[in-house]
Amino acid sequence: MLKIFSEVSAIEDIYVSDNYPNWQKVIGNQANIYLNIDQASLVTALDGDDDEESILFMWYHENDAAKRPEALGAQFQYANNEELMIDEPYGIFILDVSEEKANELSMKYGIQIYSAQNLVDIQDFEIDFDFEENETIQCPAGKLKGFQFVLDSFKSEKSNSTIIVDRNLFSNEEKSLNLGIDNMIRYFDTILPTTLDAPYEILFVTENSRNFQLKPNIRDRVIKDLTKHIVQLREYYINIEVLLVHSSTVIFKHTHQRRILKNYHFGNSEHGFAIFSIINPEKIKNDNDFNLQAHYHSLLKEQTGIISIKKRNKLFNRLMEIKTEAEKQLNKQGQNDRYYRLFLNGDESTVITNRLLN
Repeated sequence: MLKIFSEVSAIEDIYVSDNYPNWQKVIGNQANIYLNIDQASLVTALDGDDDEESILFMWYHENDAAKRPEALGAQFQYANNEELMIDEPYGIFILDVSEEKANELSMKYGIQIYSAQNLVDIQDFEIDFDFEENETIQCPAGKLKGFQFVLDSFKSEKSNSTIIVDRNLFSNEEKSLNLGIDNMIRYFDTILPTTLDAPYEILFVTENSRNFQLKPNIRDRVIKDLTKHIVQLREYYINIEVLLVHSSTVIFKHTHQRRILKNYHFGNSEHGFAIFSIINPEKIKNDNDFNLQAHYHSLLKEQTGIISIKKRNKLFNRLMEIKTEAEKQLNKQGQNDRYYRLFLNGDESTVITNRLLN
């Protein structure tokens, strides 16, 4: 589900210009578009009249896959009330601000924001690696290792939230150190924005394993160590949630495929996200396929069925099922529920707060 909040002039410019081939594909297929226009004016523009057909009319009626845009009118206050954008974590904004201001706001909130005054084309993004066991991952210069190398091209991508689903993330150790914790510290140290004026929110969905049930001290240590080390990576506030799902629950099957969801990207790691050795961080532990791509990746590649959007929506729907079921049981049983355990910054909780699911 793509959500684009835009000035009418930007949609018109995209339609009439040859400078925005990617934007043309995005706004012409599947996107939910919300315009800075009142409802009456939008109806007039889209339905046309006997005298003249507007540019908006021609764009909408010449793109069979385009969804009818909605009018926000007086509610379109994003340029003047910046924090409203945080409530739209999947939103892509084209605002009537300078390019400099758009870049400033984008960095400030970890959101994709474009200038309608000096619009640039939206860009595709994909990382795709096929790792082999014991393979060494190191760039030619010998400086970037492990997740640093894999995610180096991701550093400029905007985000303020992440969800990672990996049932076995914290199941293995190397030299008495937890493999999942070490890999996640390196992962987030690579991709977290340097600065952010909003809390960065992270949710881990993993297994409430037998070991965690029998040894809650080990479970608590893993969660507290994970939280402590990631929070220390940046000076801004980082909100970390860990949801433990028991294998006997009906939604446990949703945690089998290792998935990642971000504001504008999603991906998978076939055999989990604990990819790299602790002792040798450039070394692959097991064979693994790792992929991360923009939600609209296959749309720009003109692949049949718009595969990336379907996969992203499937992941989102499964996560919502997990959230709904877990919160229902946690609110009923609290932490006495053996099937679910939820921790917020190391403390027990009953409500998932990650903005990607709210």
